[in-house]
Amino acid sequence: MKRQKNQGNAALIVLLIIIVVVVGVVAAVLIIRNNRKYTPGEMVGNTYVNKWAKVKVEVPDSYTYQTNIKKTNGYEVPFALLAKDGKSYCYVFTREGETKVENLETEFRKMFGDGNMGFSFGKVGVQMSVSTDHRMIAGESYDCLVMSAAGVRFVFAYRTVYDNGIFVICTATAGGVYEDDIFKLFEKY
Repeated sequence: MKRQKNQGNAALIVLLIIIVVVVGVVAAVLIIRNNRKYTPGEMVGNTYVNKWAKVKVEVPDSYTYQTNIKKTNGYEVPFALLAKDGKSYCYVFTREGETKVENLETEFRKMFGDGNMGFSFGKVGVQMSVSTDHRMIAGESYDCLVMSAAGVRFVFAYRTVYDNGIFVICTATAGGVYEDDIFKLFEKY
């Protein structure tokens, strides 16, 4: 009789352990899924924070910032850094939904051309070059499109995040100011 009672208690303990493990796994999946949910990010004090993209940027004194800029070409523009001296800018673009990053390069090249391209504004001619690059920013791998024209350099660093959106950092620099200084402002969140 005592042996049957011990077997019953053992079965109950095993069942409770299984229930605890299942509840733990379900809770972990829900927490992970919630952290992977798309968000354009937000300002917290003087810092732009995007938990989804695992990025944060504390705005230095030499910059001002803007938030919640209107949507452009289907992208949200939740954050922009503007140098007080006017020599550099940085915009963050985010878009929810599955996006193939190779399509971005194709779209960009259709707009600006392959290799070197010349265009003019009235009588002023401008030579533009377009190339690709790769960077590590805040511990993440970004593909980049680089465009240079008339002493201004634009870098579009982009990556997909959890296959449910895209995160883009766009810099525009002039006068010897390099985008590396801007990209270093981005930290892992």
